[in-house]
Amino acid sequence: MRRTAAEIAINGVPLMSIDPDVVAVEVQEGSVQRQLTASGLGRPIGQHVDAMEQRTIDVTLLLAIALPRDLERRAMLLDRVVLWATQGEGNTTPGCRLTLNYRPGRYLWCRCVELPKPGTLYKWTQPISITWRAYDVPLWQAEAAQRQTVSIAANGAQSVRVPNVGTAPSKLWLNVTAGSSLSWVKASTSREIFQFSGMGIPARQTFQIGFDRRDLLTATAGRLSYLSHMTYDSADYLTIPPGGADVTIKTDAPGTVELYSYGRWY
Repeated sequence: MRRTAAEIAINGVPLMSIDPDVVAVEVQEGSVQRQLTASGLGRPIGQHVDAMEQRTIDVTLLLAIALPRDLERRAMLLDRVVLWATQGEGNTTPGCRLTLNYRPGRYLWCRCVELPKPGTLYKWTQPISITWRAYDVPLWQAEAAQRQTVSIAANGAQSVRVPNVGTAPSKLWLNVTAGSSLSWVKASTSREIFQFSGMGIPARQTFQIGFDRRDLLTATAGRLSYLSHMTYDSADYLTIPPGGADVTIKTDAPGTVELYSYGRWY
């Protein structure tokens, strides 16, 4: 577990902005929790790994309220700390964006899973503990994307290098704006194919392929979803490994294609 004194912020609001008497003592980062599923090989030695899942990442903040004899003010400040820590709860996509000063340009989408214990107010010599846990995307993510834009002819193909500046696999995002009605789009790497067909998107309307807060695929143009137009042989998404990947893009209409990914880190 990594321990360090750090500046921590939730949804862009730093802890230090609550009150000068609220001080971060230490931030503890847990390692990425993984789960392997394995099955027997029908022989005495060895197993076959069927799947590996990234599960969660924990970040725990230890803080102090420097008012040992003013119990009423300690209680008031602790309430403000709890409100700060639980930002985003009750939204349609619950969660918050946690950032640390020593991880510039990165954030963790997480939820507060442990608040201060009731006896915290009286134990002023002990640090106050709060824990957040990343479930949907248990990886640090880049605030900004690495983008590439190309022009493409009708029924033509363009190969583009899409970078991934992180240490973990990322996903391909696409924006396709065609000069005429767009029926199909196909993107592929050396290992995966991603294709939509039979769409009929009007000219100059942007077809966007991306992912929501839960890391689930979205495919929209205007206010309409085109997920049902994804072909049966498509991968769930195109993987961009650390360092990047060459992506070949094809469409049936001329236009502009923006390809990008957000770096991810373990």
